[in-house]
Parts: sequence; structure tokens; C-alpha cells
Amino acid sequence: RLRAHSINANQNIMATLAKRLPSLIARLSIQRPLSGAAASLPERSPAPAGANKAELLEALNKRADFCNMLQKHKLTPFIGREKDLFVLLYGRKTAVPEDIMAAIKEEDIEAFISYVLPSRLPRLGASQLPRQLKFIDLDPKDPALNPSYRPPSPAFFSCRSAFQDQQRVFAELLTELDANQQRAEASGLASAKSDGPLPTVPEWIRKSDMEIKLFSKLYDSEYEELVALLSRLWLHPLGGERVRELTQPFLRFAAGVQHTPPRGLVDAQGRGYGQGFRKSATADVWVVPGTGKYTVNGRSVAATFSDEVHAFLAIEPLRMVSGLDKYDVTATVSGGGVTGKVGAIRLALSKALAALEPTLEKPLDEVGMLTRDTRVVERKKPGQKKARKKFQWVKR
Repeated sequence: RLRAHSINANQNIMATLAKRLPSLIARLSIQRPLSGAAASLPERSPAPAGANKAELLEALNKRADFCNMLQKHKLTPFIGREKDLFVLLYGRKTAVPEDIMAAIKEEDIEAFISYVLPSRLPRLGASQLPRQLKFIDLDPKDPALNPSYRPPSPAFFSCRSAFQDQQRVFAELLTELDANQQRAEASGLASAKSDGPLPTVPEWIRKSDMEIKLFSKLYDSEYEELVALLSRLWLHPLGGERVRELTQPFLRFAAGVQHTPPRGLVDAQGRGYGQGFRKSATADVWVVPGTGKYTVNGRSVAATFSDEVHAFLAIEPLRMVSGLDKYDVTATVSGGGVTGKVGAIRLALSKALAALEPTLEKPLDEVGMLTRDTRVVERKKPGQKKARKKFQWVKR
């Protein structure tokens, strides 16, 4: 099917080239020197009339061989238009030799067709199908010059070959590891893992970063499938260094890089950490035993929240556990208004205290300090003035 597809595409593209040849030649900007006999052919005047029978017969045989060569490469639209074909192949509109049939070489035609209809994975920085005709120097042993050569990737002709190729690599490796494990279990060998996968699954890159890495837009289901394959490979008992090297580009945090710990935990420095949300505000709070120092975005609570009610809500979790002078609090908050910021800090501080002192989780939970307030502004509806309010109705 792939061979038939290539032949049909060859015929369609060559027919289109023949129709749009004048404009195509006008846009052709890349010059290529003649190769072989075409480079040494001098320009000469037309042959005199009255040539003998042997010369005419030789010319007819030469033209028949040339037409057979064009027909072999599906270039029948160019029969009788040798000059146009010469300009298209070599990008030269001047100094065209008179004996064009001798100047045009079959290897140049094959190289041209193999570039217009690529039969190999694209080079670095090149698109799958060239938008502008260029001439490339191929090695004589290059597999692209072989007419029977086909792309190694089944997804080459798709618009998302990078994603599908990566998915295929993951699936084939997982199948191979599963088969090896089954053979080991059948033979009674223990499938103990060496220095391979870690016991916990790491965080993989986000969907947006995955799309950039694979040059493809992904559906949620496709991203979830890739993440599932990565996780299964990472946890496979026979994974080892091979899986680590393959999955390294998809790790969200590289080995040895410090990053924000999950909310509600104690980080490596012994600080209780919590993350809170309210409306469109997000707050991160770190709590350590101390003397009662409290900063929000590098400022004191009184300087950040001038309203007494807002300042009270920001320190309310500390009041509930009688820890105003027992802990140092560092908070960062962004997004939302004053009410959203205060609510986010209040929730994040409660989580940080519960993480640092597990005995405080129950009293904080009983008064609702660990429950997120999910209320947000209701959206405006089309055809209405606001979320609920309607325009004044007029009968006439």
C-alpha cells in the first residue's frame, strides 16, 4: 500500500509540476552546477539541415531512450519539454546546452524525485515535505536513491510522526521487557531488579511541555497514555539503566534539582509546607519553630493587609493553636484580590501547621481550617446583564 501510495503521489506531483512549471521556474532561486557530461557540454549552434539517414536514426534511437527514461520515472508530462525539465532539475535558465537529452542524467532525476517525494526520515531542521524545491547532494550509497527504499517509520506520512514514533518506542520496549520477565519466571529465575527503577513514580513533564518536545498537539487521552507507558517502564523490574536513559528527557524534575515539595509535607530543611487556594489566588506558606515572625511577600502582615478583618484572618490558624509566638511563617501569594489572598494564606498556613505538627490537624479540621472554600464568582451569561440579572423587559 505504501509503494502504491508513493507511485500515485509521484504521478500527481509531476503532473502538477508540468502545469505550474512557468511560475515554479520563476521562483527557483537555488542554483546547482551541472554534473557529469552536462558540465562539459559546450554551447553550439543548431545542426545543419539535411543530415544523413544514419544520424537521423541515431537521433531517433537517442530520443526513444530518453522518452523511456522519462516514462520510467513517471515524467511523461515532460516529453517534448526537455528544456523545461532541464531548468527544473538544475535551476539554470541561462547557458542551457543544445543537446539537452545528453545533459540530463538519470541519477540527477532520481535525486530530484527522491527529494520531492522523500523516502527517508527528514534531516535535522527540515520539514517532512519540502515547501520549497532545493537540491541536496546525496551520497551515491544513500538508501534514498534506491527506488525500492521505504521509510522505516510507519508514521512517516502522518502529520504527527514524532508523537507516534515515541509512543511506538515505549510500547515496543515495554512488550520486550514483559516478554523477558515471563521467560525468566517460566525458567524459574528470579526477576530481581538491579540498580534500576525507583520504588516511586516520578513527576513527568506537563502536557504543554510534552507537546513542545514531540512537536504535536496532544489530546488529554493521548497524554495520559504516554504518562501511563512512562510509569510502567519506570516501575518495571527489568528496566534498569536502559529505561532511565529513555525516560530522562520526560522527567519534570531532573535528578538532584531542588523543587517545591508537595503541599502539606515537611521539606528537607524541616519546614512545614502548605499550599492554599481561594478564588483566583494561590499561596505557599512555610512554617518553622521560632519567635512569631510573620512575613507575606517579604512584608509584615499589618503592612500587607491594612484592614483589621483581613489581618485577623491571616493569623487565625495560629490563634486557634496558640502559636502566635511559637512559629515563624513565610508566605508568598499571588493572583486574586485581597479577600482571595487572605483565604489562600489561611488555608496554606493551616496545612503547613498540620504537616509540621500532626497533632494540630484534628483541631484545625474541626473548625474548617483545612477545607478549601470553593466559591467563585459566577460567570456572566450571554443575553443577560450579569450572572443572574436580566435586561429590562419592554413589551413593545
